[in-house]
Amino acid sequence: MTAHTDWVTTGRSDEPPASPSETAAAEPAAVEPAAVEPGAAAVHTEYGIAPPTANRPVNPSWTEVWTGTTQDEIDRPNSASDHEEKKMDMKSRLSTLWIFASLNYLYCDVASLMDPQLLPQYLRGNVNGLEFTPGFLLGAGVLVEIFIAMVLLSRVLPYRANRWTNIAAGTVMTAVQVATVLFARPAPYYAFFSAIEIATTVAIVWYAWKWTEPAVPAAPAATTSPSPTPTAAVDPSRAPATPERDGA
Repeated sequence: MTAHTDWVTTGRSDEPPASPSETAAAEPAAVEPAAVEPGAAAVHTEYGIAPPTANRPVNPSWTEVWTGTTQDEIDRPNSASDHEEKKMDMKSRLSTLWIFASLNYLYCDVASLMDPQLLPQYLRGNVNGLEFTPGFLLGAGVLVEIFIAMVLLSRVLPYRANRWTNIAAGTVMTAVQVATVLFARPAPYYAFFSAIEIATTVAIVWYAWKWTEPAVPAAPAATTSPSPTPTAAVDPSRAPATPERDGA
């Protein structure tokens, strides 16, 4: 009880102070960095992979081994992929514009079938003095096939052929639609759809004309760092003896 009271009042206890060896054992051991596995150094040397750093794993990944590239090169943005994405972005834009124009062309024709003034003329095969002969229907089918085919061709054609095909098809469809509006006084719904169609095909020509293929940047040369030299483990039994101090 006296020892407990002395410890409470004075902050001391009767227990003897800890020895230096016990103090060192109580302290947490320092965490040593992970060592490279025995075969890792050989893999680094064989495949020319950069040695491990603080931001990369100690041992090379299977991706690095099979591709012969470092993880840093894999994570680096690929300029060639960006170039292909830009090309596909313009192709998608042109194809989407042709889809939009096609829907307007088709529904305008559907709306004309519901026009009570034009429907009897369609049945007679003569609209505003224009006779529907087999040759005329063939020509109309060719015009319809232009904007339908451009939905696909804008996706699959290479850059140069794609660009000039869109310019030519857009120019032809714009001229044809302007001619149909000027041929006779159009109905309000026909003028409405024609304005949208002409604006769309003009936009196609403008986008295709401004479309330039960016130069593909050269891929940076892969740089390899020298692999670290593995350090042989020291056998404690072969370590030189340390002379003892006097009085130890």
